[in-house]
Amino acid sequence: MAQPTKWIAASDKTMLKQILNFVELGSLVIGVLAVYFAVRNNTRQLGAQIFLAYSDRVWTIRRAAIFDTRNSETFAAAVFLVFELFELKRRGYVSRSIWSIWDNDIADLFRSDAFREHWAGIRPRLKNHPHFLRWVDGQLDTSRRSGSEAGTPAVPSLRLQEPE
Repeated sequence: MAQPTKWIAASDKTMLKQILNFVELGSLVIGVLAVYFAVRNNTRQLGAQIFLAYSDRVWTIRRAAIFDTRNSETFAAAVFLVFELFELKRRGYVSRSIWSIWDNDIADLFRSDAFREHWAGIRPRLKNHPHFLRWVDGQLDTSRRSGSEAGTPAVPSLRLQEPE
């Protein structure tokens, strides 16, 4: 009769070990998920903070550009703002969903005759940022090519490519 008691005790120990293994595994999974959601939430909050910080500047420059198309400093401010947004996107601080909010406004700016008129004067001020200059020039070339083919101004594609 002593043997069945030992068998039950050994079975209980094995079952207890399995339960503890499942608890350890469950704790590990919950910990990994908690870290993932914390990082994801932090990234989204950072994106929202960047959006809110820049939205006021975008609005101010947009209004200035509407009413004062002859002032090259207004366009320089707009270009430097686009440059800052470009760099934030290029370095991964701005997600595609946030960039898409500004995408059409940047396309409208690049498409405007006033921007093209001022670009030659603004361009030398960005000489230390050749990747941005190449990107803007590429957008303008794309816009000119597709606009001349269709006979109407085209909206340039402003989807940023990954940094080289």
